[in-house]
Amino acid sequence: MSKNKLLLFVIALPLALYANLPITANDFNLDPNNRAQWDTTMIFQGSAILRRVAIGNHIKSATDDTMRIFTVQSAGTRMVLLFTDISSAPPMQWRTDILETSSAGFMQVGIGDVDRNGINDLVYARSSTPYRLKRAYWDNNDWAYDTITTMTGASWAMTVGDADNDGYNDDIIYAQGTTANCRLMHAHYNDSTWDISQIWVGDGSTIQGVAIGDFDVAYPGNEIVTVGGGRVMRIRWTGSAWDTLTLWQVPASGSFCAVAIGNFDSQNPGNEIAVGNGLGSGSMAIGAVIEIYGAGDSWQARPVFTPDTNENCWGLAIGDFLSTNPGEEIVKSGSFSYYVRAIWGAGDTWNNEIMFELPGSSYGAAVGNINKHRPYNDEIVITGNNQVIEVEEHIAQGIENTLINKPPVTALKIIPNPAKNRAHIYYAAPSQTSVEIKLYNVVGKLVYSVQIPELASHSSENVFTLDTKHLSDGVYLLRFKAINTVLTRKLLITR
Repeated sequence: MSKNKLLLFVIALPLALYANLPITANDFNLDPNNRAQWDTTMIFQGSAILRRVAIGNHIKSATDDTMRIFTVQSAGTRMVLLFTDISSAPPMQWRTDILETSSAGFMQVGIGDVDRNGINDLVYARSSTPYRLKRAYWDNNDWAYDTITTMTGASWAMTVGDADNDGYNDDIIYAQGTTANCRLMHAHYNDSTWDISQIWVGDGSTIQGVAIGDFDVAYPGNEIVTVGGGRVMRIRWTGSAWDTLTLWQVPASGSFCAVAIGNFDSQNPGNEIAVGNGLGSGSMAIGAVIEIYGAGDSWQARPVFTPDTNENCWGLAIGDFLSTNPGEEIVKSGSFSYYVRAIWGAGDTWNNEIMFELPGSSYGAAVGNINKHRPYNDEIVITGNNQVIEVEEHIAQGIENTLINKPPVTALKIIPNPAKNRAHIYYAAPSQTSVEIKLYNVVGKLVYSVQIPELASHSSENVFTLDTKHLSDGVYLLRFKAINTVLTRKLLITR
């Protein structure tokens, strides 16, 4: 374990700114007369390619709510970088912490409380020899580092989250090696050393994307999704072993390079999976984005974006960054064409627009509450070529007052859960807000729906009692909608 001094500087510069797809066809719209306006800010400009990017807080203490940006370089000085907004008023001013420089390049990043001490750690993986999975963490008043494990090859995919559903974001899921030597691995801290185990032997393709989230309503808790070649794989912890299932695979060889989980399609209960096609076209255009949705052993796929020309897709993230669309949207970045796109819609109708164009390839995208001076919706971070760029929707006067006066619904919880004959749904919503609650079973069938009128909602905590006596035992998905917010929770009924 070693310590390094941090180096810093401040920068805040504004930028000027498929053929024969074997799945259901969609309507794609791009209306140049109805586009959102996007503001961009350059956070960092270096001299080498930046790779994946992550956003997180609680990095220096359990009460540290400052959102930070974490990324790495694969060439040049090969730096591990952390960016912090130190401004007390607009505009943002970014401090850069150079956590490490190396002769070997880095590719992957993740943020999570891997040692379960209440403070998030920064996890990163190398793409060249010596292949190592590493950790940086704040130790009282300085950065400390350790090597979690030595890998057998480069890591092209990595994430941190609660994969085993123990309530902690302490599972590091990473790929090591390429093609026939690629394996999906699990690193877990046992309070003294790191336990390293193999989750999946692979299928001969390089795993290039992995995410953790609750996307299968048939099972309580989170699942893992991986992409590589032309396969989308679900992996879940049963309590004693890792269960694997192929959700979708293209009939010809593809090269899926990115994956994200989120609630971006209001016509499906719960979260969906977004997959980005990359290097090999297979049976679809390079740069297509595909939605994967379903439950249990039944899954479907449909394109939500297909480019006119090859755009590749390396960066993929989901969040609520477009005020005119209820729910969440997808942001996509990549190479070949250096466009950053917003994608949104539902069912078989999808929209997209170019937000801006980068000067080179992009390998990372993330969505979160980055701009603390802006209360409207999420912001986007893109690592493009040698730059880190913050992107946000330009909110015009008049619209911004509406958005400020209608804060999002928060604190949705179900008690008891599991439930027997009734479940109490607690939520906080602005006054004069109508609320819609829907309940779906594991196959996506609507089994209950109620509309709560405006006068019944208050800005403080509200409660609605759901009668569950008529429902069979099993897992259900509760979908809660108010204003532009859609929240989902799993409800388990057992007697």
